[in-house]
Formats: sequence, C-alpha cells, structure tokens
Amino acid sequence: AKARGDNSYIAGSCCKKSQSHFYMETQSTIAYPDESGITLYCSTQFPKYPQLLIAEHLGLPRSAVTVKARRIGGGFGGKTFVSGLLATLAAEAAWKVKLPVRL
Repeated sequence: AKARGDNSYIAGSCCKKSQSHFYMETQSTIAYPDESGITLYCSTQFPKYPQLLIAEHLGLPRSAVTVKARRIGGGFGGKTFVSGLLATLAAEAAWKVKLPVRL
C-alpha cells in the first residue's frame, strides 16, 4: 500500500508476553472385534464420543460398540476429542481384518 502511494497502512510491531500451550500427550487405542460388535480400550476423557463416531462409521448400533477407559484426571480437554479419531481408525482396521488392532 505504501509503494502505491496509499496513505492507509499500518506499521508497527506486536509482542505477546504470555505462553501458548501445546498439547502433547500420547494417545492409545486397542480395538477387539467380538460376537456382539466391537470393544475398545482407549485413552479418553469422554467415552461416548468414540462410541458415537465408531457406531456411525461402521454402521453399527451404539449398543454394539463398547468403549472402556480408565479414569483420567488433570487433563484440560486434550483427550476429549482427539482420541475419537484414533479410536475410529483402530476400529475400522480391526473390523476389516477381524483381529485386534492397537494404535
């Protein structure tokens, strides 16, 4: 804008004194196909979310998808939604090969 002779430009700098958080925590899922559907053991704070994703993705009723998780404390939400993607990938692979899959 300045090179064109336009007088409407902004110049300056910005300094942010705070620190941004970076979420880096391991995710793990084990998926077992079984006689009633599929069972998953995953690191999640919200077991209902992977269950909904997997049931929809595999075309199963939610009652055929069992998600088991140990209690997780002290988190700030990183294991709420990130785990759903990994769980869905493991469930898809286990469903296709009819063997347990761990990611």
